[in-house]
Amino acid sequence: MEGVLSALKEIDFFPKIEEKHVAKTSSFGGVYSILTSFLLYALSAFYVFEYLNQAWEMTAMNDPTRDKEVKVYFDVSVYNIPCDVLTLDVLDVSGKHQSDLSTSKIEKVRLDQRGQFAGSWYHAHVQRRFNAAKANEMKKQVEAGEGCRVRGEFLASRVAGNFHLSCHGTELQMLAAIFGDIRKVNVSHWVHQLGFSKQGTKPLPSIIQEKVLTGNKTGIYEYFLKLVPISYEYLSGSVDTYDFSETTYMRTVKDSMPGIYFIYDIYPLKLLYKRGHLPVSHLLTQLLGVIGGIVGTSNLLRTPFEYLFLKLTNMEGGIHLRK
Repeated sequence: MEGVLSALKEIDFFPKIEEKHVAKTSSFGGVYSILTSFLLYALSAFYVFEYLNQAWEMTAMNDPTRDKEVKVYFDVSVYNIPCDVLTLDVLDVSGKHQSDLSTSKIEKVRLDQRGQFAGSWYHAHVQRRFNAAKANEMKKQVEAGEGCRVRGEFLASRVAGNFHLSCHGTELQMLAAIFGDIRKVNVSHWVHQLGFSKQGTKPLPSIIQEKVLTGNKTGIYEYFLKLVPISYEYLSGSVDTYDFSETTYMRTVKDSMPGIYFIYDIYPLKLLYKRGHLPVSHLLTQLLGVIGGIVGTSNLLRTPFEYLFLKLTNMEGGIHLRK
């Protein structure tokens, strides 16, 4: 047994220093130790934080989704068009047309001339038939600058199409009595939120906050949206949604009804985002490298730094160099 222990002593990488050869401590050594420890803990914390918050990795792939519909969420204020004549219509390239779309998930609220709420939210269908008294009431609301805020969600076919806010649900004769001339319908508006998501999941709205005041100009204000399917993968699961880019354009019309159009198309490619997953050994290697590098470098620089410190402060103690 003693032979084994003697053999182990021969290969000891960490030789011991006798007590009589150990130099006494100094105030510089305390300051230097604090700075070295701070640097060591700061770099270690940085690498741990970097490991726990790894960057997103993006992969483009063919979209394997077989959903036939996409959920649309919107929140738009339309100025100078009363709620009773404002309609939501949905149309796509397959020929599906949903006119005056009104469901329990779509609600409206009246706005005054300052854009503030003039009532409470309600679910209501457009009134297609008006009498003279109702037309005069609507005309007074238009002259007073009253508008409508409409919000909600609906399902649209997962093909190119559009949905628009206009007055298509009301007879032209009645619109002429209300607005005087349908070509003078003001399409000033504010898109508070707009978002798209996979059917069966909660929409993740992309906030636009775009306010458009057309002044005396009127026509069709168009938003051209390019939708990109996106999937975020977390450790707890995945979230499927859509991101989009937008361009806008306003064109004047002579024979068409003014309105606000959201024209969308869906890319066939899907973007997959997921966190990078590095092994724990990568973090341990970095931490050991930091510890070894700081300890080795601090031992190497301690002697010249202490010498300068003692020269500047004229202090005794610490390491003494022979002349």
